[in-house]
Amino acid sequence: MNNWPSVTQVIKEMGIFDDRWFDAQGARRGKLVHAACAIIAQGNEIAGDWVSRHRDIMPYVDGFLAAINGPLNGFRALRCEHEIVNEAEKYVGHPDQEDDSTLLELKTGGYPEWSRLQTAAYCMGRRRRRLVISLPGDGKFKLVEHNDPRDKDRFVLLVRAWHIRNEFRKVEEINGTSI
Repeated sequence: MNNWPSVTQVIKEMGIFDDRWFDAQGARRGKLVHAACAIIAQGNEIAGDWVSRHRDIMPYVDGFLAAINGPLNGFRALRCEHEIVNEAEKYVGHPDQEDDSTLLELKTGGYPEWSRLQTAAYCMGRRRRRLVISLPGDGKFKLVEHNDPRDKDRFVLLVRAWHIRNEFRKVEEINGTSI
């Protein structure tokens, strides 16, 4: 929207996380795990032939099932990877799963500390419980709740700095000078 950055783009480009450790295999795994978990979180079952084709990701899905049947009992995603637009701060995002009271982000592998900023950005201006479920791929899970109200302020500072940086980069490009 209007060349506004995504939440992930702001966090990455402002140096909060480095994606050079992400690879094609991890991207494939994440995409499949997110799809399977969205089906489950909406109260549906994954087709048996799909499970047969993707046995390698089932330990991640098993961890999600353990969380849904445990501490997240009763969670049912009403929206999955829908677009949110923050017009005041000029950014967009796509939260993984959400109902009317909870935002749930999924991470395959370890828990990244920067996800606090990500969930804060997604919940800006809305009252939501902010949770990240880390799925290490062994059938288990780690559930982390983000409740530091300063995370929203931190993300606002980042997105504003992102816009300022890009504004001055454009001026430098127009003037033919380099930074």
